[in-house]
Amino acid sequence: MTDQVQSNDPAGNILPVTFTLRDGRTCTIRLMIEDDAAELCDVFPKTHVESDFLNWLPGEFQMTVEEERRFLRDTLACQPSIGLVVVVDGCIIAMGGAHANPRKRYKHHSEFGLTVLKAFWGMGIGRKIMETLDDWGRSAGLHKATLCVFHDNAGAIALYRSMDFIDQGRLVDHALRADGTYGDVIMMAKFYERI
Repeated sequence: MTDQVQSNDPAGNILPVTFTLRDGRTCTIRLMIEDDAAELCDVFPKTHVESDFLNWLPGEFQMTVEEERRFLRDTLACQPSIGLVVVVDGCIIAMGGAHANPRKRYKHHSEFGLTVLKAFWGMGIGRKIMETLDDWGRSAGLHKATLCVFHDNAGAIALYRSMDFIDQGRLVDHALRADGTYGDVIMMAKFYERI
């Protein structure tokens, strides 16, 4: 049996999202399910070897499949949160999500994030994930979406700004890079409705 990770989620009116890649293949964005855990444990670390713009250093992700299942259950049960996978030819090639803080003081916003396998960079998948998260954020009644991006990730920053995310600050030497240097992180946010 395949268990949905999400409950009481407004994503039913926006998912799945199916579109055609530039090479003609069909791509689908759908909700993460617990049965994705094994494949996520394979794909997620690969994306972190391919890019130095993500939250984990290469080799740092060590979750077992059961730990990943538990993480999916626990993290995505905290509303408003959602987990998305992007599937091409039956394989997960990207993922995205929005995660909320469980405290009532912060439940009006979720933090967005995404990662895509390098073989699929430049195909518009990151934009589709962000558009799907944006649609979900409106449906979920978010007041604010937030994200963090390395200051030198020009492509991602341009994408986020094109979707009305604004800079909210820069954290100097905030994240350790794979080469042992430190990188600045820009905090960005999008407001859906002002209270």
